[in-house]
Order: sequence, then C-alpha cells, then structure tokens
Amino acid sequence: MKRLALCTFALFLIAAPALANDVQTVTITSGTIAASGSYSKAVNVTLATGLFSLQGRVTGSGTVKIEYECSDDGITYREPQGASDIAAGLTATSGPESDGRFILQFFPDFSKYLAITITETGGGSSAAFVGTLALETKAK
Repeated sequence: MKRLALCTFALFLIAAPALANDVQTVTITSGTIAASGSYSKAVNVTLATGLFSLQGRVTGSGTVKIEYECSDDGITYREPQGASDIAAGLTATSGPESDGRFILQFFPDFSKYLAITITETGGGSSAAFVGTLALETKAK
C-alpha cells in the first residue's frame, strides 16, 4: 500500500506540470471612439483552451457594444453565426458599482484569431474603452 501511494504521488509530480495551463492577457485601449464609430483589436488565440474574460472600463458620454469576431486567416474577420455580443448598452455608469467598470466571461467560437470590437451605439456622443482580455492557454 505504501508503495502504491508513493507511485501515485510520483506520477502526480511528473504529470502536474503538463496539466497546468497559463493565462495570457492582452491590453485593449480604444482611445476615443466617435459617435457611431468603432475600434477593433485582433489577437492570435491559437493556444487558447476556451476560457475567456474581458475586464474593462467605459468612459465618456457614449454607449458601447462589445462583440467578438473570428478569423482563420488573420485578414477577414466575421461575427460567427449565432454569436452573442459580449456586452451591449455599456456606459460610464454601468457595472456593479455604477462606475463603468466590469468583468465578463464569454465563449467565442473556435478560430485561430479573435478580434474584440467596441462600437459606440448611442450615435450622439463619444466613448472610450480601456481593458484587459484574459485567455487561458495551454502551458508551454
């Protein structure tokens, strides 16, 4: 029994590094988005395992929608059929503390590249977005 426990523990020590994943983060800063304008940031997600979150803050007087678009060639990006927006209707007073700050988990379709697109949807005022995209990746 003691030998079995020792072998199991040794196997765990050998396998544990292979089971661990990393988290990659990418800063997304739109600057000012004019009324009805948009900003997009593309990210290579080849090593992503499927867990994504976006933390950010909206400032300015506008209203923003945040969505993702996918690409396999890194040139043409499209919103997948049946995809849902990451968030819509966000303002400088959105979020749990009404300060424009939020963190959201989302589940994009499989692709090599992912673009986060922020669009000002209010049509009358500008807005800005500053945030961090986090994705779980396979350990190297």
